[in-house]
Amino acid sequence: MEKIKSLQWERLTKGSLVSTGLYSAVSWGLLGVTIYTDYYVFFIVSIVPLLWVLSFNYRSGMLQLIGQCLVMVFFSKDFHFIDSALLLSVGYFFFTKNQKTNSFYPAIFAGVTITCFFIFQYFEKEVDFSIFGKVLKVLAVIVYFWLFFQKRIIALIFTVLIVLMSVIIWNKSAIDLGVFTYSLIVLSLVGFIDYWKPKFNLIRFIPLVILVFYLFQVDWSANSIVLKEQETIEQWAQRVPSADSDIHRDSGRTLEYVENTLVAPHTRSERVSTGFFVLGEYARIMLFPKELSFYYGYEKVHTTSWLSIWVWVSLVFHSGLIFGAFYFLRSNPVISVAIGWYLISILLFSNWVELVAGMVGERLVFVASSGFCLLLGGIVFAIKSDFSFKKRGVVEYLVIFALVLLAGRTVIRNADWKDAVTLMRHDIIHLDNSAQAHNLLATNLMKESLDNTRLLPTNRMALQQEAYHHFVRATEIWPYFFNAWYDRGRVATYLAEWKEAAFSFEKVVELDSTFLPAYYAALDAYDRSGNSRQYLNTARLLFSYEKKEGNYELLARGYYLNNEIDSALYVLETGIDLFPGDEGLRSNYNQIRDLKHSDDITER
Repeated sequence: MEKIKSLQWERLTKGSLVSTGLYSAVSWGLLGVTIYTDYYVFFIVSIVPLLWVLSFNYRSGMLQLIGQCLVMVFFSKDFHFIDSALLLSVGYFFFTKNQKTNSFYPAIFAGVTITCFFIFQYFEKEVDFSIFGKVLKVLAVIVYFWLFFQKRIIALIFTVLIVLMSVIIWNKSAIDLGVFTYSLIVLSLVGFIDYWKPKFNLIRFIPLVILVFYLFQVDWSANSIVLKEQETIEQWAQRVPSADSDIHRDSGRTLEYVENTLVAPHTRSERVSTGFFVLGEYARIMLFPKELSFYYGYEKVHTTSWLSIWVWVSLVFHSGLIFGAFYFLRSNPVISVAIGWYLISILLFSNWVELVAGMVGERLVFVASSGFCLLLGGIVFAIKSDFSFKKRGVVEYLVIFALVLLAGRTVIRNADWKDAVTLMRHDIIHLDNSAQAHNLLATNLMKESLDNTRLLPTNRMALQQEAYHHFVRATEIWPYFFNAWYDRGRVATYLAEWKEAAFSFEKVVELDSTFLPAYYAALDAYDRSGNSRQYLNTARLLFSYEKKEGNYELLARGYYLNNEIDSALYVLETGIDLFPGDEGLRSNYNQIRDLKHSDDITER
């Protein structure tokens, strides 16, 4: 019997060094993603590669599981992981003793884990835990595992006592007891199953059972770091006044929300998941460029979370590419080089390294597309090493069909590039949710209407009306779009839609009360639309920001339009005292004074 156990252990601890290293690297890489994103789902995924490690080399897999729990405690400050590490390390030590194998490394890990347990519990301020209680907890685990491998009936009784003490003394329900007590229960069940069916040797999988059990108790919704706590996107947009504000400069210039939604408050988890979504968009374009766009941005692409199915599709796709790069490293290095070329090139524009204007940029993937084409070529030659168009078979005909299809798509797309307006008009059909796309199309339509001298007046007005429609759509998608609101008002003035112009300039002032050109434009619109009361209110606001000669005249005109003659004269008199050389102030003063004098004579 001892010989059989020894042979089993030898089989478990021997394995392919390359396989162990590869899966271990993937697992620790996913652990790094977990730490960066604070999203524990990746920790669940990181356990999967260790399943293979456990099958190749049980000792290596166990030690890595324990090590990852310790790392998670350090970075996540989630002290439940120390309970898992404690149970894993002590249990693993007693398992090796029971198997009569080398228990040196398990003993070291058990000692390190117990030490870390005391250290981290010391820093856990939320738990008022005496040193006696900490020692008792560690001793309970050690005693439990000794009993587990010697007297399992007693271990079961011990578990029941622990649960009862937890409920009675700590006055907690069974659901609130946490991973420690529940793990003891799970260990007992596994042990008894193994006792009755020893051929399954289920004790080896205790670590996985504990970890999976623990992960079901994690509050994943709490694992995120908000850059501006309690601040919504709308609150942020109101706090950031205009495009001139220093919002974000990762791309080398200031970005607006409509260009990249990651300039607003977001979690690290959201940045990573959004990056995977963006990578998925690039992959879609690479596979077949059916729908190409001159611009993306909000809300064609926006900050997303791991609840999106497309994020997970992208994650699986790119994980497959990484796996393929390692898998074909020896047998087909061309594929590995192509995958590395593609990934290194495309990751720069995932919004992880720096933020990209538009979030997705087709213009940025030229170099990456070369690697993708090389990958396709490598796959073709891997399928058929003697590939040749001279000796055409099924593979050759499929390649010819794909080339013809892609060439046809290129020719069709080239027709859209006749000029900027033609391109944007074509793409706006599937970019109806992109605020910046509508803004760019409207801007180019206005440019065409003003610069093209050969246009008939009716055609010029039609272009301006079309531009106005797209500015309206841009502001509907993103109500805090400062530039679009201002340009929308300017187009309305060209169309002599004064009420619409005034409404747009009001929105500009709401977004940035220090942007003075909007006040002047709004005053003109109010004057032409006959809204004298709003004219006066706006003139007062403008005057509070800037007290120059012309603003005295505008404020006086506001009072005059509202038949407050004395106030108008007082403002002009004050202006003349400050700027005695200004002829406009004197001229307006004389005119209003004369009008008042004539009105007085008429009344008399």
